[in-house]
Amino acid sequence: MDACNTTVPQGLTIVRGWQNGSKLKAAAKAELQALMGSPAMRAEQDSRIDKKVTSAFNMATDWAASAGGTAAPSKRCSAGSSTSSPRTVT
Repeated sequence: MDACNTTVPQGLTIVRGWQNGSKLKAAAKAELQALMGSPAMRAEQDSRIDKKVTSAFNMATDWAASAGGTAAPSKRCSAGSSTSSPRTVT
């Protein structure tokens, strides 16, 4: 989290320290895999995804109404509900 809570140049220095060239060091990779697979991270991702989905749906609804129609969520997602699978770091 240190890399997220500092200036961009300092954050980049921290992140670059996790790498050997273009590859993640084993310890950094394991830590990121654990973080990205955690329930807390998934909940944070879902929260942010839900906000984006809701915003996009509201904009689509406004656009459709201005064109005399209505907007409906696709079969792949519904406003306010994210159901994508967990992310993994490889």
